[in-house]
Amino acid sequence: MKYISKPVRTFSAFAASIVYLAGSANGALVLTFTEDFEGVNLVISGSVNLAATLGYDVTSVNSNELIDPSGGFILGGSSSPINSGSPYNSDSYSVSDAWMPFGTGSLSYASLGNGDRVALFSNGAIGLPTGYVSGESLSATNSWIGSTFDSLGLTQGSYTTTLTNVSISDTVTVNVGVVPEPSTALLIGIGILGTIVRRRPNYKK
Repeated sequence: MKYISKPVRTFSAFAASIVYLAGSANGALVLTFTEDFEGVNLVISGSVNLAATLGYDVTSVNSNELIDPSGGFILGGSSSPINSGSPYNSDSYSVSDAWMPFGTGSLSYASLGNGDRVALFSNGAIGLPTGYVSGESLSATNSWIGSTFDSLGLTQGSYTTTLTNVSISDTVTVNVGVVPEPSTALLIGIGILGTIVRRRPNYKK
């Protein structure tokens, strides 16, 4: 197992928190891909207004967290071991528009996953944790260790799909290499991170 030093792990955790804060404050559902020396990371945050969907479709049985950039497909989060073959259910809701492609890549399986099951299915549906309550906060992360945007076929940019049901709407945004607003949350997070990096742990001899 590859050992990651405590400062690096602290930096990664706070970087993910910064993205989470920005996405949450921005509302709706935000899925943000970032790239660092370890690989590619996905942070999912925000919420979904179920009234903006076209209604419940089916409970899906799915495992294997993955992405398909060319099809706009994301199966993120996890409550079961990655690639174990042990499925984890999600409730599927039909949506008014197809998901926007966010690159040219094909299927790529995640190395690690954690948090709520969230999916952008290629058949024009959104997958959410079973029993999801409208407006409830969602949080999940995935990693593709040793990968890059180029190797996964991710194209940098911001891709927003609007969910509409009569007069009710909501948005789902996929960011690739683009950190969502507000910038204030980022500055606060960076300031906290700087404070932690400057501190030195005290070890008792």
